Amino acid sequence: MFPAFRAPWGLTDCLAAKMFEGGMRGVFSFDVAVGIKDDSRYNYQIMACSPRCNESTYSSSIANALGAKAWLTKKVATKMTSFESLDLGDLEYDFRRKSGIVVVNWGCIEEGKIVVLLIAPTHDEQLKLEESLRKIVQ
Repeated sequence: MFPAFRAPWGLTDCLAAKMFEGGMRGVFSFDVAVGIKDDSRYNYQIMACSPRCNESTYSSSIANALGAKAWLTKKVATKMTSFESLDLGDLEYDFRRKSGIVVVNWGCIEEGKIVVLLIAPTHDEQLKLEESLRKIVQ
């Protein structure tokens, strides 16, 4: 999930600030492994820092450009094989409501999947968008 829920900002923001102080500039991203401890708390482990855009960077850039405060990035399986056959209808992102679905990567649709941003103010609303999307793409 990225970035609104269960995000390791306390860990990554601190490390990013230190890296900036040390001279790191431009876009860089962290690969973070997430584990769940017995008491349902999350345990984060930074695996790598890459001085380039990665998959989450694209989603973040799009969400930031749209002014989204909360979103969920998902890779969704589909039986569709072309972008032309995908019609999100009312689920498509609405600038007035600041809610809806944005397709981030449709290049993999020939492989039976797409990557989307589910933009909505709450996690429950994001999951409802995902559920509605899955009905369309199956």
